[in-house]
Amino acid sequence: MSNLLLALESSVKDVIKDYNEHERNYLSESDCTFALMSRIKDNIVNPIFRIHMEARPFIKDENDLIINKKFEWKKQERAYDGQRVDIAIIDDNFWYEVLLKAKRDQKRPKSSLNYWRLLSQPLESFKAVVEVKIKVHGNLDEINKDINKLWAIKKKNPNCIVLLVILDRCASARSLKTAKKYAKKRGILVHTSNDI
Repeated sequence: MSNLLLALESSVKDVIKDYNEHERNYLSESDCTFALMSRIKDNIVNPIFRIHMEARPFIKDENDLIINKKFEWKKQERAYDGQRVDIAIIDDNFWYEVLLKAKRDQKRPKSSLNYWRLLSQPLESFKAVVEVKIKVHGNLDEINKDINKLWAIKKKNPNCIVLLVILDRCASARSLKTAKKYAKKRGILVHTSNDI
């Protein structure tokens, strides 16, 4: 098991434990995602890794392929098209490609780029991706969409660690089993609040 995967799983287990002990600290999916990102930043101390929320993967070629709503890699039509991931661990050695893409997307010179809009990252720079869900009951379609998004990334970047974290104290064992079964079929690692 890689050091990155060990650090990720340790971070997830810490957040799950805290989630189960302090439910009022986790009222939204954003709360959970931010807590997990903070823990990941504490546990991963590699100077070439950058950890971001809401990153958008793209495949560098003449068309700048992005993941569309059907979870297929398609030509990007507009600057900010494409699926975003909750948390991404990015190899910073691809920063030049990020800037080139941002200049094309924003139609600006490098000196006036909006850095808060540098969401697009080359797919090969993704070392790990984490999607977070907090509601299972009645939400399996949305969970499956996240699984399909992770699968689309894994299919094109097999070295990328893809992980789904489900935090829902009220989830039925049946719903969790259904989500885990679909994720396993797609090769996605899953951790839930019921695991600990």
